[in-house]
Amino acid sequence: MTRNSVIISAAVIIFVILISGCSGTKGTSSAKIEGIEWKLESLKGSPVALKSGSSITLSFDGSTAKISGTAVCNKYFGGYTKTDETLIFSGIGSTKMMCDDNINESDYFSTLGSVDAYKVSAGKLSLLSGSKVVLVFTGK
Repeated sequence: MTRNSVIISAAVIIFVILISGCSGTKGTSSAKIEGIEWKLESLKGSPVALKSGSSITLSFDGSTAKISGTAVCNKYFGGYTKTDETLIFSGIGSTKMMCDDNINESDYFSTLGSVDAYKVSAGKLSLLSGSKVVLVFTGK
């Protein structure tokens, strides 16, 4: 191989590696969100730690396109529609126990309702409203 061939080959390899690294910015069909219990880590940029010590969770059932989880103190459920780049929640409902914690449960539900996209990276599920990350979950 000539020196120019080596340089061109190295440049092509670096280009392919760089392009591959950029593919994780939006959700893709290979970005698995189903079958994992996600634990809420942050809400609108603020860390989440409930006084009760419990966790806010979110689970996706791919076979039924349903979600379920535990919010501040109530169980919740609903539907979702997911494409390679979008994620929309619908019909979110919950049990109605009174919560006494440091996070307003309705704030969580309204934020969940504003989600229109997602990305998965390094074991974290980020839910976006527009271009802003509003919820970050860690896979359990």
